[in-house]
Amino acid sequence: MIQGNFAGARVQGAQPFKTSGYRWLILLLFLPMPLSQVIGVPGATDATVLCGCGWFVGVAAILGSMKGSLRSELWVWAVMFVFLMGYYVKYFAFAYGMGTPVFDLLMIELSWADLVQLNNALIASTIGFIAFAVTACFLLRADSVPALAAPPSARCINQKVLLAFIGLTLAGVLVSLAAALVFGFGQMGLEHHELPLHLDAVFTRFRVTLAPAIFITALWVSDRRETRKVWFATLAAMIVSAALDAYVRGSRGSIAIAFLPLIFIWLLSGKYSAGRKALTAVIVLVTVALFPLFTSVRQERIASGQGLEYDAQAASAQSSSSEGVALSLNEIAGRVVGIDSMIEVINHVHTPPGADQNLTTINPSRLLWLANGGQMVTYMTYTVVGISEDAVEGRSPGLLGGLYLVGGLDGMILLTICYALFLWLAWKRTSRHPYATPLLAFLASVILSYTQEGVYGLENPISTVLAMVIVIWIFRRFIVLHPSHHGDRQTYDQSQKRAQ
Repeated sequence: MIQGNFAGARVQGAQPFKTSGYRWLILLLFLPMPLSQVIGVPGATDATVLCGCGWFVGVAAILGSMKGSLRSELWVWAVMFVFLMGYYVKYFAFAYGMGTPVFDLLMIELSWADLVQLNNALIASTIGFIAFAVTACFLLRADSVPALAAPPSARCINQKVLLAFIGLTLAGVLVSLAAALVFGFGQMGLEHHELPLHLDAVFTRFRVTLAPAIFITALWVSDRRETRKVWFATLAAMIVSAALDAYVRGSRGSIAIAFLPLIFIWLLSGKYSAGRKALTAVIVLVTVALFPLFTSVRQERIASGQGLEYDAQAASAQSSSSEGVALSLNEIAGRVVGIDSMIEVINHVHTPPGADQNLTTINPSRLLWLANGGQMVTYMTYTVVGISEDAVEGRSPGLLGGLYLVGGLDGMILLTICYALFLWLAWKRTSRHPYATPLLAFLASVILSYTQEGVYGLENPISTVLAMVIVIWIFRRFIVLHPSHHGDRQTYDQSQKRAQ
């Protein structure tokens, strides 16, 4: 039973969220494609029906391999969400929209595409999904994650030091945002200016990786009645940080992305109460409401070439116009990159006279793109999509699109399998740590973002691991006291046994 509101009440007998039973309802979402010819989906062919059968069987196999323990399956759900929204749902949106004035307005870069090219992208996407499904089924059946360690006792938490670290972290976020505005880096749609010694990367990584990890871990250790004030202070700091980051960077998804790890923590620990579900709904509504404004602000900055020096009145007017709202709703619905990028990639690879035959098989030279995401984004933006190099723009290839660029269809299959194995190993290793709950929640959020963008590179995994190491060191060294300091050794020892 959960007592109190979502502010961090003590949970007695709470059980982690389980996916057994109703998870099979998701199969209903995958019935339309096998029946695409029957229900009259535009452009549907026999190949479309076969692809639909592949999606249906693949999802059914994954669900059948699950044992109902979210702590073992969350990484699979994160990747499946990307496939569902980015490839499967977008296929139907494109099938019904292609050739209409609305589609040409919202997807101007794909106004040249037709249903034949859409179906070619669907076939390649289905093959990639089946490769992931087969691998995920094997991994889910191979091993399960043991029970996660409980958070330290409230008596183990030095609340004054924790509050001080939260304040310092928020101050660091503010300094990072100020530096981004003054020196001109890290703002979407504007030219990036590098600082000496790569300090621009340090500021940015602190704000988008380390600070969120600190906030999330603090919310986990303070999620109890005795530390409610610390919980509220941390939540407030995270809200301020996410809102300011979204405004300064022009990132329309910053607020939602910032709160994803917190929602994952509640799911993993069994503390997703009615009040917290209401808080989640508020966050979603605020994100949707602010999306048109951030879209307009970003477009005005691109047009003016300035950071905060843009026509705020014009941005506000555009955000409330029917065209601005339509564009923003399209960005929300199509936020996950998927089959749209596959259309661009396959057209680029196979369409003469500019067909790139180097991309039809595994290309050793382009394997380096997996270590340098910037090169992949540059190639996708200016060569594949064909955006003018004078424009400060960037296009993500998505999970399968990026792997297809590296090695064609056969390389995409092999690398998708390798990607699933890498995620499983990282998830399994992290689950053994005493701080597994916040670490897995943070990792799941990173997996979701990393997979949907498809912008591979060593900088993201390295910064994620480094952030985890720093956060664990901070909490163990300064915040979580040794039990001998306060006579709570029995509680501490029990917590450690659960982690082993």
